[in-house]
Amino acid sequence: GKSRWEQAKNLAHQILDDARPGDLASVVVMGAAPFVLVGDPSPYLADVTREIDALKPQDGFCRIEPAVDLVADVLKNSRSNRRRVFFITDMQRASWQSEESAEVSGLGGKLKALSAQADVVVFDVGAPESPNSAVVAVEQRDPIAVLQRPTLVSRSEEHTSELQSQFRIS
Repeated sequence: GKSRWEQAKNLAHQILDDARPGDLASVVVMGAAPFVLVGDPSPYLADVTREIDALKPQDGFCRIEPAVDLVADVLKNSRSNRRRVFFITDMQRASWQSEESAEVSGLGGKLKALSAQADVVVFDVGAPESPNSAVVAVEQRDPIAVLQRPTLVSRSEEHTSELQSQFRIS
């Protein structure tokens, strides 16, 4: 089968192919360091598709919250009347956890505010049959690390896979 990355790119192509005449598109890439790929809403959807095709997977841990902040900034500058935000994600639970402890000021509040500005759709390209695993902590066990000598390290893992395949925030 196709990798999650290929599935995500194919889904992005499908979204752009299904766009109506006159629709505009922007692209924010989520990842360890989220960034705006196409910031000014563009009517040139074939060019946006080429930008997506040129993307390479990022290494590292993804947090959705900084990407949501970028999406909100892009929406502020959008002149489109019909606003839709598509999140294409593998739904790793740790990515969707808020950096804030309070729901209102954290990711939940930001997603609610975003859904007031646009229709928000989340597509899951994660494999439902595979566990959602992540190393959540690493700790050095030896009091000091010495060059050219082994150092004992322990790690903590989290395993979950109970998220929905596709849902709409409204």
